[in-house]
Amino acid sequence: MSSRISAHGFSPIPRPIHPSPNRPVSDLFRLVPATPDWVEEDFAAVVESRPAIRGLFGPEVDWPPFDLTIQEDRDDLRWHADEFEEGTSFAFLVIAPRQRLCNGCLYLFPTQSPDHDIEAYLWIRSDLDGVIAKPMEEQIIAWVTDAWPFQHVAWPGRDCAIEDWYQRGYANYYSRLRD
Repeated sequence: MSSRISAHGFSPIPRPIHPSPNRPVSDLFRLVPATPDWVEEDFAAVVESRPAIRGLFGPEVDWPPFDLTIQEDRDDLRWHADEFEEGTSFAFLVIAPRQRLCNGCLYLFPTQSPDHDIEAYLWIRSDLDGVIAKPMEEQIIAWVTDAWPFQHVAWPGRDCAIEDWYQRGYANYYSRLRD
């Protein structure tokens, strides 16, 4: 865990890990950095899954908004791409293995938690068959655990209830910097 704290109260991601580790090889998906080049695919997945992923970053965070436009999504993907390039956070689109279809997103963000190195969030498209979605999630989580050099990864909403995480007083990096 980092002892350095940024101006916003988030521990920065350790610089030696940038660029990110090799991405996993899977018959179920491929991970690509979130960039505006994927806006049509990302927008379709976000709109399809909006009810399931709303509140992903906490009960007070209204992303994605019900009136999200493709331009707002493009701007969001640009922000993620800039963060990835700078090594300050990492967002990956979960892409179908042999087509340009976005099936979800993985986010690795700095954290305010003194007990964790990073916060990780993952959503998989809500219309995806559970027979595919479950092993996809398991493989992505294993990649974060095994390939990245973090000792303590927080998965708010997975390893503890999202409400409990935010009752501890930890702001979400994405929502804090995007407001």
